Amino acid sequence: MEPAPRVSLLTPLALAALLAAGRASAAPPMTEWKITLEGEDLAGCTRDRFTDYCADAGGLCLAPSYLIADAMARSSKIRESLTPEVEAKKLFDLPAAVESAEVLFHGGGGTEEEPLLITVNGREIRHVQDRERMLTGGWDRETIPGRWLRPGTNELVFSGAGSLVIDADEPGCNSFKRLGGRGEWKGDMLGAANDLTGEYVVRLRVRGHPQEGVATSPILDLAAGPAVAPGMQVKTLRLSAAPETPPGTSVRFEVRSGSTALHASDRWTSWRPADSGESLPGARFVQWRATLSSGDSAVTPLVKGVTIEASGRAVGANLPRIEVVQAPENDMAVSSYPFDYADPHHPRMRHLREKYRLEEVVAPGQTEMERFALLRQWVRRQWEGWNDNTYNYCPQWDALEILELAPQNLALGMCTHYAAVFSQCAGALGYHARPLIVDHHCLAEIWSDEHGKWILQDPGLLPGHEVAFQYEEAGVPINALEMHHLAAAGRMGDLEFVPPPPVPDERLRTMFAQLYQRFGMPLRNDHLYRSEPQELEQGMDQYHWDGHLWWTDSLDPRYPEYSLQTNRPEDFYWDLNRTRIDLRDTETAAALAVRLSGPIPHLDRFEVSVDQGEWQESEPSFEWELRPGRNRLRARAVNTMGLRGPENRVELEYRPG
Repeated sequence: MEPAPRVSLLTPLALAALLAAGRASAAPPMTEWKITLEGEDLAGCTRDRFTDYCADAGGLCLAPSYLIADAMARSSKIRESLTPEVEAKKLFDLPAAVESAEVLFHGGGGTEEEPLLITVNGREIRHVQDRERMLTGGWDRETIPGRWLRPGTNELVFSGAGSLVIDADEPGCNSFKRLGGRGEWKGDMLGAANDLTGEYVVRLRVRGHPQEGVATSPILDLAAGPAVAPGMQVKTLRLSAAPETPPGTSVRFEVRSGSTALHASDRWTSWRPADSGESLPGARFVQWRATLSSGDSAVTPLVKGVTIEASGRAVGANLPRIEVVQAPENDMAVSSYPFDYADPHHPRMRHLREKYRLEEVVAPGQTEMERFALLRQWVRRQWEGWNDNTYNYCPQWDALEILELAPQNLALGMCTHYAAVFSQCAGALGYHARPLIVDHHCLAEIWSDEHGKWILQDPGLLPGHEVAFQYEEAGVPINALEMHHLAAAGRMGDLEFVPPPPVPDERLRTMFAQLYQRFGMPLRNDHLYRSEPQELEQGMDQYHWDGHLWWTDSLDPRYPEYSLQTNRPEDFYWDLNRTRIDLRDTETAAALAVRLSGPIPHLDRFEVSVDQGEWQESEPSFEWELRPGRNRLRARAVNTMGLRGPENRVELEYRPG
């Protein structure tokens, strides 16, 4: 959730009493507002992959490691076989000296008798593949001492034995080959036929801080605290901070502000430098971002606290007469990464929905959980996967193709395909789901309005058993991170299977303790009509594509081969479909300004109910006329598929003068 910043109103609220007494002609006195984020509050900031929150130091810092990768590697089928006569060279540019690095290459190879030779800037490593060190991702690795590397261009030459994957989609700037240990290195003779350009899929995990990273605060409400904000005429805005900046490091701050609780380009300013502390024009809602920089991989700046101060006038006629009985629930988790949601009205999504009569599939369900269960069970019964097929063809994440070919045994239909079909069928019905990759398995997570969270749905777990699962703890559905924590804490005995499995529970619990060591997801779910970019043979081989976001317990990760890694839970588990109710006082007696908003993909409309009345369609902004006594307002969102989100509510006691 977004952190609860410390807020102080520096001038007394005597202004409200003056306004209520009818002295509207007198200009209200200046008011000052102050919001500070510090310590654990800073953990709520969104951040890129180069930035971390350091709990021990109590602040934002640069990540302890980062990955250099120039090849997405959507396929591992094109390989370069290495021999003493076939050499492959890879270039890496380092901005500064580093403590150490780990070179990662998919497949690799090398034995005691025939080692893979890696020459790092003229120093040779005799590499023997160690399966235990490879863990379960299929990535071979070798540690390079930092003293062997240098700022600027570094050359790594591979030869002797083993192989490297070639990404022929890339233009090829850092990969070269030569034959016979002599002659010119060339970038257009990769592959068995010496006729390809591209990049060798070799990545470098640097142990040391990156040059730069960015952290962004939540959107801060200067009126935070009361459920009803005064009308705010913000005149000046100032940011102050005292970051720790060892020699060679720096922090640059910027701010922006707007009149809405969610960023909207037409209602917000652009980012403006805020390093000098000078006053800037502002508005009620404010956001800051910090760019941390270091020219030395051994040191990082540290941001322990940031304060926003504003001054202006607070106006309104009603605050002294309002008592908040129930405040709206407006705190919402926000991801650091944008997500592309499938449009249920796209022709291919509509075709999927209509061809397979998906609305009829879920129609018997009386609750959201019942509809999810019907859909995942329907997906499981469409074919029996995990078998050889006529053409050994692995479909991409395309539900229409999978449902056409897999039941005829014309294509593989593995767990990854069950997950893709479930996610796309759910999307065609107006729900939000995404495939989720775990270690040697793939399933789905779907947003549940009923539980207010993402939850696991597993339509393709057990070969030979037509059963699809939901996983729970104490009767509540769980997600992959909660499963990961159960496994890490040795509490897999608390895991519940819905429905009960046709095999011993303990067998599955033992398996899951391994499966959920790592997990990742795509940052979109529109694969049915936008096939690229993605991995071509999802799940047929190990995952080598560099476009998924992966969970890691530390940004010095156990599985170091992927660029996008996060230890911030909200990056996987942000909120959806919830309606935020922002209330603002007006200068009209018995009237409040209401603005509705929220993270609601494919929003069609808002609906409101006043004082327990019927639900009525509503504009996002309107004026709420209060009556003496108890006043109640409920609000919810409806998406373009007619699905209604959870309601938010506020109750006020209004006492006329």
